[in-house]
Amino acid sequence: MRAAQLTSAYQQLRGDKGIWLIVTLLSLFSLLIVYSTAGSQVYKYNTSGSTELYLIRQVLFIICGFVLMYLAYRLHYMVYAKLAPVLLTLAVPLLIYTAAFGEEINDASRWIKIPILELSFQTSDFAKIALIIFLARSLAMKQDHIKDFKTAFLPIFLPVILVCGLIAPSNLSTAALLFVTCFLMMFIGRISLKYVFILLLLGMVAFGLIFLIGTYFPSHFRVETWMSRIHDFLYSDGQFQVQQSKIAIAEGGLFGLGPGNSIQRNLLPYAYADFIYAIICEEYGFIGGVFVLIGYLWLLIRSTILVTRSPKAFGSMLAIGLTLNIVITAFANIAVSVQLVPATGLTLPMISMGGTSFMLTCLSFGIILSVSRFVEQSDAIVEMVPSAQILFVGAKGKLEMEKVPQAGYSIKGLNIAGFQRSLSAKNLLFPLKLAKSMLDAWNIVRGFRPDVVVGVGGYASGPVLKMANLLKIPTVLQEQNSYAGVTNRLLAEKACKICVAYDAMSKFFPSDRIVFTGNPVRKGLLAGKIPAAEARKVMGLPLEKPVVLLFGGSLGARTINNAMMENARQIEAMTEYSFIWQVGKMYFEECNKSPLVHCGHIRMLPFIENMDVVYSAVDLVVCRAGALTISELSLLGKASVLIPSPNVAEDHQTANAKALADRDAAILLKDQDASGRLIEQINAIMKDDALRTQLETNIRHFAKPDAALHIAQQVLGCSKTESDAAE
Repeated sequence: MRAAQLTSAYQQLRGDKGIWLIVTLLSLFSLLIVYSTAGSQVYKYNTSGSTELYLIRQVLFIICGFVLMYLAYRLHYMVYAKLAPVLLTLAVPLLIYTAAFGEEINDASRWIKIPILELSFQTSDFAKIALIIFLARSLAMKQDHIKDFKTAFLPIFLPVILVCGLIAPSNLSTAALLFVTCFLMMFIGRISLKYVFILLLLGMVAFGLIFLIGTYFPSHFRVETWMSRIHDFLYSDGQFQVQQSKIAIAEGGLFGLGPGNSIQRNLLPYAYADFIYAIICEEYGFIGGVFVLIGYLWLLIRSTILVTRSPKAFGSMLAIGLTLNIVITAFANIAVSVQLVPATGLTLPMISMGGTSFMLTCLSFGIILSVSRFVEQSDAIVEMVPSAQILFVGAKGKLEMEKVPQAGYSIKGLNIAGFQRSLSAKNLLFPLKLAKSMLDAWNIVRGFRPDVVVGVGGYASGPVLKMANLLKIPTVLQEQNSYAGVTNRLLAEKACKICVAYDAMSKFFPSDRIVFTGNPVRKGLLAGKIPAAEARKVMGLPLEKPVVLLFGGSLGARTINNAMMENARQIEAMTEYSFIWQVGKMYFEECNKSPLVHCGHIRMLPFIENMDVVYSAVDLVVCRAGALTISELSLLGKASVLIPSPNVAEDHQTANAKALADRDAAILLKDQDASGRLIEQINAIMKDDALRTQLETNIRHFAKPDAALHIAQQVLGCSKTESDAAE
């Protein structure tokens, strides 16, 4: 029964289970090895306690660490983005206070004594996490101008130098490894290589200055200790503890002396902390040492996979930054034990005897698992059924063939395209492509054997759902628009459920199968929302001016671009507003010739990476009327001018926009009227607070924040396995 309960608890666990397992195994291994090394403490220092007290102490640290980890894991990881400035602001004075008044242990002022509890707090461990969170936030927010020296590099570079510089006098190894972690984060975060290497050069200069200053103020800088350790590393077999460490590793051989049988623990200083890896190798041999190495490498691999799946830049940078900090520290500790680097005072994360380092490592793991947890929730079906297997089918040459694998899912492509409404030679190939797609869809469905097939309209949905119908596999449709597409209308009769985002869809579908779910929006859109003033600061916009956003989807919209350029003189004079104008990569070169590029109140961008930040900054949105865009505007409550594209199937964008305009939730501006009336509509809304408030209030009525979850529930309810279970 207990085994079944453990299995059930494991299956219900959220976040990357591999990382959960790594944390658990390292903690259990910590108990064994700390209990073994604790005996030497009792013996060497003649304490009145016993090894069992050290074991109980470590158990308490692990329990408290796991509680802290769980609390950090339960928070949405975007909360840490909001806390980042506060944490860094707190870390800097703590480091300064520690340097001036900190408790001196082992010739270094790294600790603050906590009153009453009689515990020592190492402020550099807290500062490391604070800097990594702040750096991840800065890199994520500045993705649109990440290559710029003034707006991206300097604000990121200065905190790194400041924090590392404050840590270095008392803990050079920690400062150096933190600097390496930040260097790698900036490299991964796409900071210009030129600036990254400038950071490296300046970092080397800064550490050189610390050495130089330390020669004149030896009481505040441990230069003599550093030079002694470097000298021993270069010109001898190492200091006493390094020599004993290498003896312990050699004595362990392949299988080790066995748990609790270490001899060197009685001779090796800090066998329970700095040199615990040597005791692991002595008692558990080469196999035990490799096991620990694999644990940290596995953590790095799992976090790398997590980064590739994270939909937000902050989550990616946060997870990889904290992971690099843990893994680099672990490898540095191990390298000291085998004299690959000079001796340091670093502990082995999650294994060395509990203390500040152990607790804050648990906090780091909790934050990493928080990122993992919400990446998993990006797919509501996987969230509800962790064992679910999902296969996407798309049209070859379309964007989904690139984006779906980037999100960590498998996809197969069909060689199909729509029927051209105008006379075109391509229509001659349509019957052949359709027949080939039907055959391919049959093979895909037969091979994958799904319990349910979901169609969202589009070219690839038709063949796949048709084959599913022939094979008696339940199907679910999701119609994003207010005017149903041909594919979904043809397949509706045999659908189990039809998920819609607009009212009055019974004119297209059987009313008994319609479920109003709304459209799912990009992940974390609300979770990552920041105040408008902060968002404008990130975008480099004046805080006091209202902001207008104009965009035409990821590819841009020629009509909106032309409207801006044809009204250039008027827009140049509209300095009471700030404009963010996303033109699309394919139109960037053309729009870059416009005089608007040189206007200080206009930011022209080819593509917007951090759309959540931009949405927070703006007061009015001018855009196309795609279903997913409208869902995002509804969720955020943004006043909008919708310019439907006339070039989409059955003019469904006009129907989408009209559904909102009829309820005073948006302004509908026809495509052919865009150039002539764009300025009029912008001024009408921006100068009428009551109208803008009305639009913001009414559009929120269309919001469905839990759309993904509701659609997933319908899908699971229609699946063969659910039906079989019900019977």
